[in-house]
Amino acid sequence: MTDTADFTESAAVYSLFLVFAETELIESRASADEALRLSRELDQVMKELGEEHVTVRGAYDLTGFDTSASVMIWLTSDTVDDLQWAKRQLHRTQILGDTLVIESILAMAVSELDEEPRMWLSLAPVSPAPEDQEFDDEELEDETSFDNDFDDPDIDNLDELDTEELDTEEFDTEEFDEDEPFFETTSLHAQIGIGPIRLFAAVEVDEPGELIGPSIGLLEGGLMTVATPRTGRLVTPAELYEILR
Repeated sequence: MTDTADFTESAAVYSLFLVFAETELIESRASADEALRLSRELDQVMKELGEEHVTVRGAYDLTGFDTSASVMIWLTSDTVDDLQWAKRQLHRTQILGDTLVIESILAMAVSELDEEPRMWLSLAPVSPAPEDQEFDDEELEDETSFDNDFDDPDIDNLDELDTEELDTEEFDTEEFDEDEPFFETTSLHAQIGIGPIRLFAAVEVDEPGELIGPSIGLLEGGLMTVATPRTGRLVTPAELYEILR
């Protein structure tokens, strides 16, 4: 886990997580030339976003992890309005034009991001675990089960959130390999909007096996997942065509 970020306005990094689902409008067949053209169009739009200070951190294949959606795209920028514009630009492409955005999460990073994305991403809402609470094996199984109920997390002030508690040195090395990159690539994001603060943990790893049991690690670091994570593999625009067509 990286050091806590500077929360000044100039240092703010915003993220937009977009989850796309297929619809009956999507055409399942196209010629090889058409597939190449559509992939190039999306690739060009993503490059144009970069020129306007929006970074496409990754596009992810959700196949096998999510029955309600097929693709997730993670955008970052230092302004919210640029992210809103970028979403519209992506949805105007032919590959994504006939999809439905079923989830859109606009959040501010409250810990630093690694410079480069990894091959796998698991995004989950999290909340501080109850203080001074010990979990036996049965309770841990309950906490790590996939539950779509998203209770309001008990966070009143971001200043109270100590991201240094997620240091890998705190974890039991008998359960996790000492070279495990899992916790070193966890970033926290606070959803923008009034009311109880909602945190999301974005866990990036190189191998899918490193995502087994992530909520146990978050519990040991003082956090627990409170809903089913979105998990996917980093893909190219050409692969997005294959996923959606």
